[in-house]
Amino acid sequence: MIHNLLHKVSFLWAFHKLHHSIEALDWIGNFRFHWMEVIVYRTLNYLPLVALRVDGQVTLWMAIVATLIGDLNHSNLRISWGSLRYLINSPRMHVLHHDMVLHGGHGQNFGVIFSVWDWLFGTAYRPEEQEQPDKLGFEDVDTYPRSIVERFAYPFWKSGRIHQEHTKIPRESKK
Repeated sequence: MIHNLLHKVSFLWAFHKLHHSIEALDWIGNFRFHWMEVIVYRTLNYLPLVALRVDGQVTLWMAIVATLIGDLNHSNLRISWGSLRYLINSPRMHVLHHDMVLHGGHGQNFGVIFSVWDWLFGTAYRPEEQEQPDKLGFEDVDTYPRSIVERFAYPFWKSGRIHQEHTKIPRESKK
């Protein structure tokens, strides 16, 4: 749900865009993100757990597992979990999340660990014939800043006129 918001809310997308500037997946891509995204994501993810008094060890293990699965899903391996793909996200499914073509409006395959949410809420996209997207990124990735300083500043200096590419009618694949 939080990941979906990062795509649908233009203010949040301005921060998450840094992660989607990846042109080729590799495990280190899991660590390409804007610092503000971490604040938003972790607050929305862990604050309810703190409010419910979930043990800190449980929260720590959740973070470790999420990081390991995130690393795996960005590793560009052609791993699929067979029938378990309806429950657990895989690198073959996650690469389609980074597809430049937005299927279903704001994108597809938002589940970080569990793909079951995508299957339940209609955001799953896994055509059997498509192994890899033609191009990763977003519509205007060629105009996105290249330096890390500019990328960190981007959401703030674009705040008055954030690109609205995620609110346009999606360009569906012609396959």
